[in-house]
Amino acid sequence: MTTVTRLFLLIGLVFTLGRPAVAADQFIVRTTAAYLRELASRFGLAILRQIPGQDIYLVQGPEGIPPDEVIRRLKNYDHGGDDDDDDDDDDDVLVELNVVVSLPETSPGGRRLITNTAPVNSALGDRSFTTFGGDPAWSGYVNQPALALIRTPLSHARYGTGSGVVAIIDTGIDPNHPLLRRWLVPGYDFIRERAGAPSELEDLDAETRAILSPYTTAILDTAGETNPYTTAILDRNTASRIDPRRLPPHFGHGTMVAGLVHRAAPTAMIMPLKPFGGDGKAPVFHILRAIFHAEANGAKVINMSLSLQAPSAELQRAIEFVASRGVICVASAGNHGAETMVYPAGYKEVIGVASTNLADIQSPFTNHGDNLVTLAAPGEALITAYPGGRYAAAWGTSFSAPLVSGTVALMLQVKPSLNWEKAEDGLKEAAPVSGNLGNGRLDVYRAVRKATEF
Repeated sequence: MTTVTRLFLLIGLVFTLGRPAVAADQFIVRTTAAYLRELASRFGLAILRQIPGQDIYLVQGPEGIPPDEVIRRLKNYDHGGDDDDDDDDDDDVLVELNVVVSLPETSPGGRRLITNTAPVNSALGDRSFTTFGGDPAWSGYVNQPALALIRTPLSHARYGTGSGVVAIIDTGIDPNHPLLRRWLVPGYDFIRERAGAPSELEDLDAETRAILSPYTTAILDTAGETNPYTTAILDRNTASRIDPRRLPPHFGHGTMVAGLVHRAAPTAMIMPLKPFGGDGKAPVFHILRAIFHAEANGAKVINMSLSLQAPSAELQRAIEFVASRGVICVASAGNHGAETMVYPAGYKEVIGVASTNLADIQSPFTNHGDNLVTLAAPGEALITAYPGGRYAAAWGTSFSAPLVSGTVALMLQVKPSLNWEKAEDGLKEAAPVSGNLGNGRLDVYRAVRKATEF
């Protein structure tokens, strides 16, 4: 491992809830338009945006009023009357702070997730390329041992390679990656307010973007630990030219998640949704918008490789709404290495995914507990796509989750009417595994076979 290869900075794996940094005076309000106008007039609110088709609004609070006081006033106001002190919510207004969600490695002391790198080193011994889903792909990506362990190839041979649309709520995607470009449906960039395929490369300055976007098959001749979560697999020329100080700290995360969805379900379509910037931050309101956008535009699966340590009432309502419309939500269990609750994985309608290694042992970093985890999936040394037509290896529950999301897309091919309850029932047909990890480790073949019985 050379010093140069350690310069390449990549992703964040799991999102946690932090105190507001940008949106401290913004609030998410659920009420009717007429009542919101009354509240805005009464308390000096600015109405910024509505989620289409929902009585959910982003509002700016009055300057100089503490957030808790704004929330108290809104909840205690009597429709057409005065403030009171009963907080009885009899006027059907719900309000919460528009909290900013941040990646944990933005804080000091980020947990090191990288464990055994032997699978990556072994893959680098074979530089050959093959055809996967009709596209050229590195053999190390196609033939990685984690996919054989969970019996993905056997499921593909027997039941097909997936259908439907998987929405990925993340940092965007590399829309020109040879593995992914034919399998995208229009998504949305909630940062730039632009429809289409939100490109992670737009988070780069022009010079760095030029280095990373040749869209040619790279020579995979070097790998190095680039941060506590990732090993990048690059040609030496690229590695030597990259200045890590000019890379956003969480560049590439969405492309890596998408690469694993595609490996699990190569003929499912991917809808990239970008509420997170390259800095790894997103307000909850953007995440809500992404969830509703996914359902309204035909996604059957939503992958959320993010986890909040504190619940959001509006996030829970959004999950409940899309689940009632037949959407199946999958989320990472988080990387605190604790028996704890995080969200949205902890919500009833969400399939929470923990991480195991190739020996079917609970990963040291994964959160665990039956109340949080539905099942586990491999989450160590997974080889996946990286922007610029390249590859990387990743560790963490953020990368266990897309293997489950892809499996749900395989289940949808044999049972198009699948809902979250049936998807959960099928995924519970899991392999025994050590640790406190719900129903065991993902067995793709058994999950899809179970779906044929519904």
